Amino acid sequence: TRRWYTLAGSPTTILAVAGSAAGSATTAETVAQGVRASYGARPPIGTSGAPLPITQAALGFRQSSLALTLAEIGAGSTQVADWSALGSWRTLALLGKAYGPDRLHDLVHPGIVGLIEQRRDDLLRTLETYLANGGDVRRTSEELFLHRSTLYYRLEKLTEAVGGDLNDGETRFELMLSLRLARLAGLYHPDSTDV
Repeated sequence: TRRWYTLAGSPTTILAVAGSAAGSATTAETVAQGVRASYGARPPIGTSGAPLPITQAALGFRQSSLALTLAEIGAGSTQVADWSALGSWRTLALLGKAYGPDRLHDLVHPGIVGLIEQRRDDLLRTLETYLANGGDVRRTSEELFLHRSTLYYRLEKLTEAVGGDLNDGETRFELMLSLRLARLAGLYHPDSTDV
């Protein structure tokens, strides 16, 4: 048996109750189908992951709410963000909640802020894809549908913009962290069609 309830005062929060045999992904998809049928839209959805006992409903609600925040900014690979599968995004979501989006701006690398202010979404997406692929030029160029020489040109521009060596592990970590913090702070909204 599956039931869902819209929580009072929050038209975007749904409490889903499912039998123990139903997984959270199945329940989330069922809720998404119901919302789509009722409202004609498929909203981002956050789940706590593994089903929790009713005694841990508050924990599940917190995890689902944070997962929803991440789904709204496109973190993860699907429209349904499962808290247990979000990896390092979970730590950033907790930081964002504790620190507040307004103050997250201060933690973003100045080179990333500069690219955002210049509206260089092409370079930001290139950097994000390059870092997500571990610096693999072949995979990055294939994923972005770019010729390698174009990718090398963009990487050169990125090196100038961030003032660091893109082959350095600490620099890569800081830049990936900054890109994610910028997304959480609402500074950067990647568009999958923009390369």
